[in-house]
Amino acid sequence: MCRHTSDNDCRGSAPALPRFEKPPIKGDSRQIDFKYDRIESIEFGNPPDESVKETLEQFRTKTLPMIRSIASGCSLKVFVDSSHPHNLCDIIFDGLKECTGLSDIDLSNYGEKCQQFIRRQIEFAVWKEPLRERRLQVTVHDSAEITLFCH
Repeated sequence: MCRHTSDNDCRGSAPALPRFEKPPIKGDSRQIDFKYDRIESIEFGNPPDESVKETLEQFRTKTLPMIRSIASGCSLKVFVDSSHPHNLCDIIFDGLKECTGLSDIDLSNYGEKCQQFIRRQIEFAVWKEPLRERRLQVTVHDSAEITLFCH
C-alpha cells in the first residue's frame, strides 16, 4: 500500500516498506523493537572466533545504518588490533560520523579517519546542539591518554 497522497505519485514504484525491519537477535527468540529498544553501548573489537560471516560491505551498508538510527545517549568503544583490516576502523568511523547520539567515546588513535570522527563529534557536542546541554567524553588511548570533556 502506498503512503503518498495520490496514486500518481506511485506509478511503477514498489510498495512502501516500513522504515525499520525487526531483525532477530542471533541465538535468541526475541526481536529488537525499535519503538522501545535503545543501544546503550556500541563496542567494536576483535571477534572471539571466526564465526562472524558478515562481509565488510554488509557491515557498512546494513549494520552501521541500523546502529546509527537507534543510537541515543550511548557510549562507543573501538579496540581493533592490527590483525584485522585497517579499513574496518575507517568503515566504523565513516559510518558513525553523523551519529549525534554518542555521549562517551573510548578508542585508540586509528589514523586520519579516527581524528576526523573525533573532530566531528566535538562539533556536534559544542556547536550543533547549543540549546541542550550535551556532555561528550572522548578518551583516546595511545595518544598520551587524552581525555576531552565537552559541555
